[in-house]
Amino acid sequence: MSIIISPKDFVETYSPNTDVGPWELLQQYYQATKASAELRGGNGGRAGSQRIATHLDLPRARLRAWIDDGGKPDPQHGLERAHAGGWIEVDTGSSTFEGLNRLVAQVFSGGTILTDTYRPYFAVDSDDALDRVVASCGLVGVEYDIYHADEIGRATEIRVTTDGAILGRVLTVLGAPLGEKATRDDLSLPNYLDNVGQHLRLDFARTYVLNRGAIHEDKATVTISEDRPQEYRDQVAAFLEETLGQTVTSGDATITLSADAARVLQ
Repeated sequence: MSIIISPKDFVETYSPNTDVGPWELLQQYYQATKASAELRGGNGGRAGSQRIATHLDLPRARLRAWIDDGGKPDPQHGLERAHAGGWIEVDTGSSTFEGLNRLVAQVFSGGTILTDTYRPYFAVDSDDALDRVVASCGLVGVEYDIYHADEIGRATEIRVTTDGAILGRVLTVLGAPLGEKATRDDLSLPNYLDNVGQHLRLDFARTYVLNRGAIHEDKATVTISEDRPQEYRDQVAAFLEETLGQTVTSGDATITLSADAARVLQ
């Protein structure tokens, strides 16, 4: 199995208010803390921020928080939490990735990741879809709260409560869209789907169709309404047809699974 989600890819989701990018900022943090341990101060302890700033030619104001106050840049805090969750360099053959794969599919088909906070929200309108999200959260190792479950005419919402913003960043690295999907012209399915096993592709397809598909009383086909660019509908239809091994077509505003394709997902 393959390993995906590199530390660099995760860190690059941050936008620090500095003159350098998030990955370079993290390298500066590592250099500074290492130098502080190696260069002894006048009392024999770690060297302070002034000495490290001169030694590395870095802004003292930046180093003061790290060296003198024991702080860490936000990307480092996030990376540590992502490592603790088992989400960095995750094996695609693991149960953790199985859950991540389902949650990525959920974002595409019934959810969103907020642009300003990276927190994911999942919306479902059936008990089966709810059970699927809950099980996925269990595989990934996060806790959640459920809202609006008993409100008629309103979708049930699942909000991740532990490391939600960290999980959201991980999902975006995997290819989940950040922010509003309907207005994006560049929306496309994740690249990793081309390199994972059939069971993961089926799992993604099953989650997608469960959320978006409409069944009919008079026929066995399933219709997905997609008010998104035609290129995206064509891509989803092609993915479903290749994954299910049965006919799936895309139209002006819909994707239609043939009866045989729908039966594969039952």
